[in-house]
Amino acid sequence: MRKRILAIALATTMALSTAVIAVPSYKNVAVAQAAEEETGAQTFDGWWTAHTYGDEITETEKTVNFKAITDNDPTAINNWDTPSFVIYYGDKNEVKRDDYAVEGYDEVAVIRSDLWSWSAGGDIANPEGYAGTNELTFTTENAPADWAAWLSANKKGVDVSYTTQIKDGVVTVKVTNNGITGIATFKYDESKGKKLYISVTGEKCTIGKFPKALITKACDDPFDKSNDNTNTTTKKSMSVKKVTAKAGTKVVKGTVSVANAKVKVTVGSAKAKAATVKGKNFTLNVSSALKKNTKITVKVTKSGYKTVTKTVKVK
Repeated sequence: MRKRILAIALATTMALSTAVIAVPSYKNVAVAQAAEEETGAQTFDGWWTAHTYGDEITETEKTVNFKAITDNDPTAINNWDTPSFVIYYGDKNEVKRDDYAVEGYDEVAVIRSDLWSWSAGGDIANPEGYAGTNELTFTTENAPADWAAWLSANKKGVDVSYTTQIKDGVVTVKVTNNGITGIATFKYDESKGKKLYISVTGEKCTIGKFPKALITKACDDPFDKSNDNTNTTTKKSMSVKKVTAKAGTKVVKGTVSVANAKVKVTVGSAKAKAATVKGKNFTLNVSSALKKNTKITVKVTKSGYKTVTKTVKVK
């Protein structure tokens, strides 16, 4: 009996040791993680409306590989309709927004996928201002000869990554999107007494195959084989023609370009709800009166078509 108890205790100790190795530092808490990390997806509709949780930057070099796709939307015509990266010191691994206060947030720089960056002192067009007190520098590799082709590739889905490390008191952040790379370096300020993080954000784009523990608002992964967006080159296009959402009313309605599609509507920070669809028209009745400037996101899916989203504000 004693031997059996000792065997059980030894097995338990070994299991706990293995679990410690598999615990990442995401979300400032110990989260049990499988050997092969779970992934998820997140959509960024408007600029600075959402961010992933911060991934801590340490002395250990870390590379995170994921996917990104720009919205199939006629208004998504800019190079910045792609992922961007926020570097910051913080007491928490969250990014501050106008509608979301984060105590202790101290931003260093923002890097866009299209080889552009800025800091509190200015953008890279003004190197001295950009450098500020952090001694920031920014270099690029493999700038495309044809930016339109690069954006077109993003609309089909591309590989994206970031690599971070603190070494000899210098922080290096390297971001790559479809073969082009931006590299920021700056002096690590240990006196701040805060951890250093990188979060992903963007505009009119979705990231997928991204560490699930860092996702703040999950959506369907367009790079999942079971998702309708797989092999997007073989899918037809559709669009959201019209969305009507008036302050004081309790209804969101609109029109899409194809009949009998599935339509989900997100009002503000509430969960997405399925709208009633009749032909090309959709209607969603809500329980409370709509408030002016509330964000409304409409997502339309249909077999054989590329998924499309449209964001408006209540008028």
